[in-house]
Amino acid sequence: MQLTATYRINTPMFLGEANQQETSLRPPSFKGALRFWWRAIHWPLYRARASDDATALKDLHQQEGKLFGQAFNEKIKHSGQSCFSLHIRDKAKIDAPPKPSCGHQYLLGQGLYRPGSTGGYLRLRVLLEGTIEASLHFRPQTSVNDQLSIAKSLVALGTFGGLGSRARKGFGSLSIISLTGIDNADVPIAHNIEQLKEVIRWLGINTASCDYPPLTAFSKYSRIDLSMTHTDSWKTLNSIGNQQQLYRSWGQNNTVCGQDAEKNFPNDHHWAQQASHGQHPHQLPKRIVFGLPHNYFFSSTHKKADMAPATKERQRRASPLFIHIHQFQNNTYGALQILLPAKFLPTGELVEVKAQGLRNCKLPFSPDWSVITNYMDRFIKNIDFQGEQLI
Repeated sequence: MQLTATYRINTPMFLGEANQQETSLRPPSFKGALRFWWRAIHWPLYRARASDDATALKDLHQQEGKLFGQAFNEKIKHSGQSCFSLHIRDKAKIDAPPKPSCGHQYLLGQGLYRPGSTGGYLRLRVLLEGTIEASLHFRPQTSVNDQLSIAKSLVALGTFGGLGSRARKGFGSLSIISLTGIDNADVPIAHNIEQLKEVIRWLGINTASCDYPPLTAFSKYSRIDLSMTHTDSWKTLNSIGNQQQLYRSWGQNNTVCGQDAEKNFPNDHHWAQQASHGQHPHQLPKRIVFGLPHNYFFSSTHKKADMAPATKERQRRASPLFIHIHQFQNNTYGALQILLPAKFLPTGELVEVKAQGLRNCKLPFSPDWSVITNYMDRFIKNIDFQGEQLI
């Protein structure tokens, strides 16, 4: 029993070796991404069967361990192998990353790129255009239903996700081209927009009715938008980065990357500036909903304010907004933006604000999801983008 999924690489994929100067695609990286999307699309099903989140999580993780393997756990005294072996073949060009524009640089962040004459990419080689083939060889006792649930994960990865660093920001985006080996199952592949809608229906994520999940997963609050289409994947990603930077950034000298600054969040700017001067802010910036850490640097004063979860066990909160560049037929690329709202931080956990002269500043944060949905709406309201909300 075997499943074979073939993917096309749409945007540069940053998969670093230990020295961060070479790149390669290894099965654990692929399998980790597959597990993530398995949890994301199956959470609503397990939550509907359970009386509470804790029970649903236990059942979800138990099934995940059965399918993907599980290291020995002291609590449940159990370990197990995956129900399949995974083989990866790639036919991709390995080369230096392309020169980034403003939008790319914004999405790359300082972990991959540093601007300025002495800056540049921190990873010198990436996987560029080409294909990836993933072959899953199932153990004989694996049920058809289990194979189908993994098949859905393979499709979800190639419709909403990617591999490597900054995959949530659109880098390393994968488009699934084909999936073979599913008996008596009509598996849709999104080669055009109507097929994309069919994939969403087939995955069942548009019928999710659960509340905010305790993990990044689909729920009744999720949203999938086709924000724009273009004939060039790299330019599409840059356009998304430009729009997000315009929406979120305060700018310098009233400009953001050569465009008039929108200054959509004056209170955020005020609170962060207050903190940078050692004054205890009374409220946290709303834009924290895009993820933590959330950092400010004020060029006029050379002061900064950094915000992150207050516990040592958790240094970050990943963004709930995913960018995915998908290739349709006729070499057209669509920019999908997927919002997966979830419980932002564990109950009672605070956000710590660090700045010179500021001591023990820890505040609660209640996410305002409209900060992100208003951003997504700009692509739908602007006729130039012709965006469409899919769910």
